[in-house]
Amino acid sequence: MFKLISRWSSSFAIAVTLVLGTLSSTAARAVDLNLCRPPASSAWILLPEDDAPHDVADEWYYTTGHLRTPSGKRYGFETVVFKVKGQSGFVTIGQVAVTDLNDRTFHFETLGPVPGPFPTSTDGFNVEVTGGVSMSMLSMSGDNGSYHITGSLTDDDGSYRIDLILYAVKNPVYQADDGLIQYADPPSSTQYYYSRPRMAAFGSVTAPDGTTEVAFGQSWFDHEYGTLPQEINWEWFSIQLDDGREIMAYNIRDAKTQTSYAKFGSIQDPPPGCRVQSLGGLDFDMSFENEITGRQTGITYWNTFGLSVPSRHISLTLKAELDDQEVFTPDKGLPPYWEGSVKVSGTVHRKPVSGVGYVELVEYQAP
Repeated sequence: MFKLISRWSSSFAIAVTLVLGTLSSTAARAVDLNLCRPPASSAWILLPEDDAPHDVADEWYYTTGHLRTPSGKRYGFETVVFKVKGQSGFVTIGQVAVTDLNDRTFHFETLGPVPGPFPTSTDGFNVEVTGGVSMSMLSMSGDNGSYHITGSLTDDDGSYRIDLILYAVKNPVYQADDGLIQYADPPSSTQYYYSRPRMAAFGSVTAPDGTTEVAFGQSWFDHEYGTLPQEINWEWFSIQLDDGREIMAYNIRDAKTQTSYAKFGSIQDPPPGCRVQSLGGLDFDMSFENEITGRQTGITYWNTFGLSVPSRHISLTLKAELDDQEVFTPDKGLPPYWEGSVKVSGTVHRKPVSGVGYVELVEYQAP
């Protein structure tokens, strides 16, 4: 069964979409597709309770994913809602991005800011941000490994809309130190971070020509909350291999000195064991090749990346499916960043592997 889910057999994905579509929202959320046994747990994060918003300075819910349609079209997507504390209090900002791999174009829109923090809840999260004049919107909701995402965007090339249900097919991964990131400077900066690194995605994509198609694929979900250090930048890799393994690598740096505040990662093995290995900063190497220039900002990024984990005999190359995947809206109060769909190839124990992923490069400086 995992082979079907991992490689996304069209007949399997469409059948599950049709079945889930007949269920009520309550019944659909009760569906358990988790192939991992036993379930994972953390000393710092309690799920599903900590799916709900928190009373902290910084928090975001984030997904990326890779979709196909029965006609053979391919899309990458990113959705994120941020709670940001400004001079006048909290605001909520959303971003929706679609990488259209059929005509090789990238589209995004920043929504908000909306005054106020995330809606208070003890039963998961439910955040919605609208785009005002553009009529675009982003809604992210759910709990316990079952999430619903509806997002639309409008740019000069037209409009896109995604409507997806995500179901965890593997355990959550509690990143860093069992879900806790304790920064050395300042010591008051503490962050909690968990991922659902393999989620089945089912729903629809509407293209600029108005055509709506069934879509299916896989997604990655992150929830981070706490207090971040000021003036940081980072590189982040998320990888979903076709052998059922997921890998995350994260390097957070002081924007002025480039000293690492924190460098860590994780590997989750295939089902049914789904063993998770936490990686420290000395356990892996990240590399960056082939400079590219952000079309909006002139910032230098890269389009080819390397990840090696010597102790696990893992050597991977991540290549951007499109160079132009920079996200930046000058008047929204968020820094520019490159958030790109990548293809993955390489070896694990000298055996060839392939997969998909996303790379995030944040807070680089314009020339």
